[in-house]
Amino acid sequence: MLGFRLQHLVLPRLTAWQSGFRGPQIACTRNLASRVLQGERETRGLQRSTRASRSNSASIRIVEEMGSEASRRVTSLITAAKNSRDWVGVERALAETSELNTVNYNAAMSAALKCRAYDRGMELYEQMCAAETRQTLPTYTAAIGNFARGQQYTQALQIGQKMMQDLQAWEGISQDEYFDQVELAYMALIDAAAQVGDVEYATSCLEAVRAACSKPPSIVLHGAALNACKNSKNAAAARKLLAQMRQHGIQPNIVAYACAMAAHRNEPLASINALASTMCEDGVEPTKAFLEELVASLIGSDLPRSNLNAMLSELAEDRLQALRSVLESAKHSGVQLTRLTSVVDMRLDEMSP
Repeated sequence: MLGFRLQHLVLPRLTAWQSGFRGPQIACTRNLASRVLQGERETRGLQRSTRASRSNSASIRIVEEMGSEASRRVTSLITAAKNSRDWVGVERALAETSELNTVNYNAAMSAALKCRAYDRGMELYEQMCAAETRQTLPTYTAAIGNFARGQQYTQALQIGQKMMQDLQAWEGISQDEYFDQVELAYMALIDAAAQVGDVEYATSCLEAVRAACSKPPSIVLHGAALNACKNSKNAAAARKLLAQMRQHGIQPNIVAYACAMAAHRNEPLASINALASTMCEDGVEPTKAFLEELVASLIGSDLPRSNLNAMLSELAEDRLQALRSVLESAKHSGVQLTRLTSVVDMRLDEMSP
């Protein structure tokens, strides 16, 4: 049992947003850099899932073992459809029963996240609440993810508040499981904050984890907070987070530096150079995804697909020189160019006298 430790697991206060406010519309660029960074996170094990999943905690194991054979079949069908990103298959599985249990709901909300059926994921959570079905940590983290991506940020944080106050959801977590469960809970909240670029809330969650646990937040949580810096273009906060990581003995990796560089879109050339130099001093090798973020920051905007010539023609000479130097160095070092950075390289050649 957690006992006295639960009292430390307190959320930062909710951001003072109007009730029902959907939050700023953050443009979700789906360029190659985003996809490559996602792949790197998964390959290196740097993105811990906030989706509903089986848990080792005793309370959740009990809930999972309560289902009938028919219920377990529904969960299995939902999971198979989720893995194929087949939302129609998920709905077909849900239609097989009129009485969903906790695990069915958790699996379906997790599938909604993966299939980007966020509205349906939110609806399932509200249906679960109306039915007074028992909620577990995977319930809350999946619900937070759906509401955040469904542009219902305030509601996502309110669900997080409920998660922290639900003692039954935390019941039975052993000492060995404690840190991982706390991280999963706060990962969902920091990821929600990152969707709208709420750096203040994301960083306060990191502080809450430090208060709740005997060891500092992992690189995964720091990376999620850096994503909030990226989406808000808050370079100062990104640099501060990198410094805090080093202070707590966490070495920033290429994913962290890529997010930090993406936060430098509107920064002076000196700040961009300083961040790139720090990364080199840390011995972190650049990748094509990082290079794309660096090039975009030197240009001062996400890489355009149509008016690139106009943007390059308006750049100061020192930034043009920096772009040429960076791209030449990348090619010389064997860093592969993405399609967008290749186009920038070609345009710069055309502009050369």
